Amino acid sequence: MSRLHEAAINDDIEGVKSYLELGDKINDFI
Repeated sequence: MSRLHEAAINDDIEGVKSYLELGDKINDFI
């Protein structure tokens, strides 16, 4: 969560996308 929060603060869109993609991969794995 902290990583997503930091990305939002830095307005790092690519960082947010990477975080969300990682979450999707985890959900698929489960």
